[in-house]
Amino acid sequence: MKLFDAHCHLQDPRILSKAPNLIKTAQDSGVVHFVVNGVSEQDWHLVKDLAQNYPSIIPSFGLHPWSLSPFILIQFIIYSFNFVKKLTYLKVLGLMKLQVPSDRILLETDAPDALPMSNIDSLFFVEGDTSLPKELHDQITSSSTSTSLSNSSQVVIDASMLSKETLNHPANIRSVLDYVASMLEITKEELAELSYQNTVRLFSYEGSKLLQK
Repeated sequence: MKLFDAHCHLQDPRILSKAPNLIKTAQDSGVVHFVVNGVSEQDWHLVKDLAQNYPSIIPSFGLHPWSLSPFILIQFIIYSFNFVKKLTYLKVLGLMKLQVPSDRILLETDAPDALPMSNIDSLFFVEGDTSLPKELHDQITSSSTSTSLSNSSQVVIDASMLSKETLNHPANIRSVLDYVASMLEITKEELAELSYQNTVRLFSYEGSKLLQK
């Protein structure tokens, strides 16, 4: 089962130094490609470096609304609204259900943000994340595998009980897959194949690494 993370930020300074381990763990979980999105001209060189060093990474050089001046932000919103009316893709974080054509469904993690609100035992955590409870932080191995707090005196059952600052691991796209498949009432295998092909098609522009294989 192949997965394609359509939106993440592996260049984020909170996780950049851990990128090799994060990528390997996510790949072991079935992720074949990652679209790494720059948020301003300040991090585009990091996105470029990651794409040059990892065949699995598709670079995306963008401007996040938070990085724009008020005037430019207004223009960006107007442009985006007009653009979205013509081309709408659903990049699912497991937060909402929208009626969209099946050929517009993508999966994303938005890592290191947007930790899925799943059971702790099903999640992957970022090694060294100081926002985690001490019990959970101490149990995380160097491979950042999923961890349980079943033996802790302070039991944490699901991610909603964790700090909002908890880092999201790109391997948690499996949790997104599980949730969205149940929401759409299709199998995980069907959703994985559907979203993978949709994302490949979207990012198969002229010069794309996907067309060089």
